[in-house]
Formats: sequence, structure tokens, C-alpha cells
Amino acid sequence: MKVQLLIAYLTIKYFDAIGKNIRTNMTFDEMVDVQANYRDAVGHVDQLYIKEGQGETIDGIWYYKMDDEELLAISAALKTHLELK
Repeated sequence: MKVQLLIAYLTIKYFDAIGKNIRTNMTFDEMVDVQANYRDAVGHVDQLYIKEGQGETIDGIWYYKMDDEELLAISAALKTHLELK
């Protein structure tokens, strides 16, 4: 029971710390479900890097605008990886 309370406390503190910088439409229960069900996937992650583009602030919100060619290449790689193509 103490371990579960500690995990819950640390999880809440973690989300409090990042909450001001990240927005999501996931509920807390959905986040816990993702963490619980995909923990083993951490060792099997493919990474794609965005190398070309620039940051821009629009209406007070910062966006990263990718290079069009790189956007198409990464989009194609993701579709292939997710078997959408």
C-alpha cells in the first residue's frame, strides 16, 4: 500500500511540474493506462529526428514549422511504421 501511495504521489508531482508546459486531452486515467500497458515498449522505440525547420510564435504560442520535404519524408516513415500505407 505504501508503494502505491508513493507512486501516486510522485505521479501527481510529476504532472504538476510539467502541467504548465504541456496540454493534452487525455484524462489522468488514460495516462495511467498508457503508462501501465506500454511500459515494456520503452526498450523498443524507433526515433525520427526533425532536422530542418524553424520556430515561430503565432498569437503568443510557439510552433515549430518543419521543412516541407522533411515533413513529407517523416510522414511517409510514420505511415509505413504504423502500417497505414
